[in-house]
Amino acid sequence: MRRRCPNCKSVNVRRSSREPDNPNEPRFRSPYRCRDCQTKFWAISSRVYKLIALIAGINVVLLGAVMYFVSLIPDTPRWDSIRRNGSMLERPGTATAELDGIWRKV
Repeated sequence: MRRRCPNCKSVNVRRSSREPDNPNEPRFRSPYRCRDCQTKFWAISSRVYKLIALIAGINVVLLGAVMYFVSLIPDTPRWDSIRRNGSMLERPGTATAELDGIWRKV
């Protein structure tokens, strides 16, 4: 990524030194100085871009893992849909038919 001077729009810039122990300096920005007009300016540090890429990569991996484990959950019908459908209740010898017979007696 090429840095550009905000004053003269030149790309002839270099990293500048930080002032020691200055609490007012921006934390996630790096100082640069234009070699043409000698203007000092701040730009977003390359570490911030790397950190954003790392966080995005971790989120993609976690999302993929969640989607994978969700796909492993078997598709079992809920009891409400079985009762509405009635297809499993009429089969003799099934556990649902026996349970349905017990529940109808109560």
